[in-house]
Amino acid sequence: MKKSGSMKRIALLALILALLMAAIPATALAAGVLEATGARVNVRSGPGENYTDLYTLIRGETVEYTGESAYDSRGVKWYKVQYYSYGPGWVSSRYSRVYGETTSAGSGTTTSYVQASGGDVNIRKTPSLLGMDLGTMREGQTAVYLNQSSTDDRGVVWYYVNFNGTVGWVSSRYAKLYAGSISLTRYVTATNGDVNIRKTPSLLGADLGTLKEGNSAVYLGQSSTDDRGVVWYYVNYNGTVGWVSSRYSRLN
Repeated sequence: MKKSGSMKRIALLALILALLMAAIPATALAAGVLEATGARVNVRSGPGENYTDLYTLIRGETVEYTGESAYDSRGVKWYKVQYYSYGPGWVSSRYSRVYGETTSAGSGTTTSYVQASGGDVNIRKTPSLLGMDLGTMREGQTAVYLNQSSTDDRGVVWYYVNFNGTVGWVSSRYAKLYAGSISLTRYVTATNGDVNIRKTPSLLGADLGTLKEGNSAVYLGQSSTDDRGVVWYYVNYNGTVGWVSSRYSRLN
């Protein structure tokens, strides 16, 4: 039995659609957040200084980290990022830092952590008593260990940590390092109705999606207070990375 002309056209259209779908890569879930630490940081088309500049990040700006990294010929590590309308690119680890990499939705991942154990401990910008004070960890509180340590001129070891978004150094005289024995994944749960996920921590931020009441998103260690005094949490909800208002959610 011969196929009719319309059936042939339908079969051809289905084949074209299947080929197009196969050519579109699946969207990856964000593995964490990258923060630019240099004044102006180039995002390149590949993992190396010889690749084309795509766009520029300013100090403190954050983008989605995809979880993929590579080393260039000098041994410098590069992170692959995703920046909304600009698409994917690569950033040098020399001018950026990544946090939230060890946590993913529902993973219950464990990692090394540092606990304040000799009283309160200052978090400093550099591994030295002369380093700028960035904040304080209260005795008993924990921070994610970022796999770097340094010894000062007195022979005291310092640990590089992420404490709820504050990244810096703490002295081993007032803190202890533990390896992989505590889950540090934190979540933000919608508790007062559905809550919008926004591109920026403001009611004016573009709407990226919705966190339904009772559902939870992974907290990425950053918060921000708007001009009304309302706190916003930076989260990853099934690959959608953005900000949710504390008026409609709770940090667990």
